[in-house]
Amino acid sequence: MRTRIEGVTERILAGAKSEFLEKGFQGASIRDIAKKAETSPRAIYTRFADKEDLFFAIVRPAAQEFRQIVENAYNENVLGKHPRQYDFSNEQGFVDLMDFIYDNFDEFKLLTTCPVGTEYDDFISGIVDMDMKHESHWEIRKKETLSGFNLVLQRMLSKNFYTSLFETVINDLSREDARLYIEKFYKFYMRGVEVLM
Repeated sequence: MRTRIEGVTERILAGAKSEFLEKGFQGASIRDIAKKAETSPRAIYTRFADKEDLFFAIVRPAAQEFRQIVENAYNENVLGKHPRQYDFSNEQGFVDLMDFIYDNFDEFKLLTTCPVGTEYDDFISGIVDMDMKHESHWEIRKKETLSGFNLVLQRMLSKNFYTSLFETVINDLSREDARLYIEKFYKFYMRGVEVLM
């Protein structure tokens, strides 16, 4: 059995991230990734099934953790099931979330701009779908009959929230500007929630 050379996988992942950020998922090639990683396409295929598998290896940890944060926020803030990690009932929770996004900036840049042709084709819609499975934290469902209008309104608000959250990444704002943005966005968003409730 052949042993793998130490550091090659890390170079492949770094080269792939660079290639995907530069050319998007569709435009990236295994051959160019191999050049950036100073290895061969064969070395890539011994570690990853295909280009999509390589893309997933880069973005999946951040995507899964973000989904878990959203799930935990629902459990913490609505059901009171877990100790609070991201308290979205106050501005600091949103700032903390933005810091998490910026700690994984490249991965979220790929998730929001490059995943055409992968299972993350619409990362934000996937988060919205998950959000819609829960009772709305806007409590529209509690206060009004669950009409088609209210479902559409809830989905639009959820999609707008997550799209707005990631605009900082899509538009390459600095971390400092993103923190200012999220502080203003929190005030705007919460005022809108108050009006609806």
